[in-house]
Amino acid sequence: MRVTAIGLIGLLLMLTGVLGPHPTRAQRPEKIPRIGVLALGAVDSPACNRTDPLWEAFQQGLRDLGYMEGQNMRIEYRCGDFQHEQLLALAAELVRLPVGVLVTAGPGALAAKQATTTIPIVFAVFAS
Repeated sequence: MRVTAIGLIGLLLMLTGVLGPHPTRAQRPEKIPRIGVLALGAVDSPACNRTDPLWEAFQQGLRDLGYMEGQNMRIEYRCGDFQHEQLLALAAELVRLPVGVLVTAGPGALAAKQATTTIPIVFAVFAS
């Protein structure tokens, strides 16, 4: 069920226009869309080094929709190293890149909301 929920996030990203139309049906865009991921965890934690099962499911959901990191989209990860005060600066950094959407959970959602009023924010809720 978690994988399905993560796949729905990918669908939401596509519907909000962040990822655009399916890559096999459209001309290749000149600019590769970026997804910003904002996490509270430690820099060397699974969530920040892309090995966390939830983020792997997120990436698999995007692949199921035809989006491959490094080929037709890019994911920018920023981690707060459990320092809540760092989240706002990291969210602002992602906004400046710019990213087309911010994906976060927990306290990252508040930082993302403070950093932008124009970029869509996807707030992931994980339940066991």
